[in-house]
Amino acid sequence: MVKLGQRVTLLLSLPISLASWIILATAPTNWVVLLVRFFQGITMSSITNSSLTYVAELSHCKIRGRLMSTLDISRQMGILLAYALGSSKLTWRKVALTCGFVNTVIPFVCLLYLPNSPRWLATQGYMDRAHKSLLFFRGPNYDVNKEMQDIRDELEKTTNDGGSMMFVGALLGSLIVSVPMMKLGQRVTLLLSLPISLASWIILATAPTNWVVTLARFFQGITMSSISNSSSTYVAELSHSEIRGRPMSTLDLSR
Repeated sequence: MVKLGQRVTLLLSLPISLASWIILATAPTNWVVLLVRFFQGITMSSITNSSLTYVAELSHCKIRGRLMSTLDISRQMGILLAYALGSSKLTWRKVALTCGFVNTVIPFVCLLYLPNSPRWLATQGYMDRAHKSLLFFRGPNYDVNKEMQDIRDELEKTTNDGGSMMFVGALLGSLIVSVPMMKLGQRVTLLLSLPISLASWIILATAPTNWVVTLARFFQGITMSSISNSSSTYVAELSHSEIRGRPMSTLDLSR
């Protein structure tokens, strides 16, 4: 994501995600389903982190919070829609195809008409392209010179490694969380992960250097993957099959 930028990363990840949904919908055996779900976890981590960073970097500081909240709400509504489709008369294969096309085709087409993030372009030294990108998102009547100067000043003071290390941590956490979860159980895994997550937030809030921020974000990625996977599995296993969709939807909405 650092080298290619959020937009290009999304343009590469979305077709892979669509292909994985199609393979899932036509999977002939359980092993194919498990393998596809593994790759879906990787692509979903890539898409989630890239989209969050892309929106955060292109949005104006006055509306950034609203846009980030809208992005998160739309993601949770999409999960709720998936559970609603699963509760309908559609088979799980048709639900997989619906989710795949809705989640990938629409954003892919839209991204083709959008430029790269101005902040990412600035980190790569493309100041002219960053200026044009910022002008695209702000409109012709907006004076982008001051904001461009703020971006230059920010680049001199901060590093871009924190978000990348969180992505690496999340990916690593997704790969290793299954081991303690199987041995210890979801509840114990959560009881171990939550204090570590709290400690990482405290370290992040008091971080004296950028390297401490980067390290804290890395561990946050691991603990967040552990907490997310353990809590979802915990709720799924303790709830009755007839009402499992409702508590799972509530869990996703609360998250």
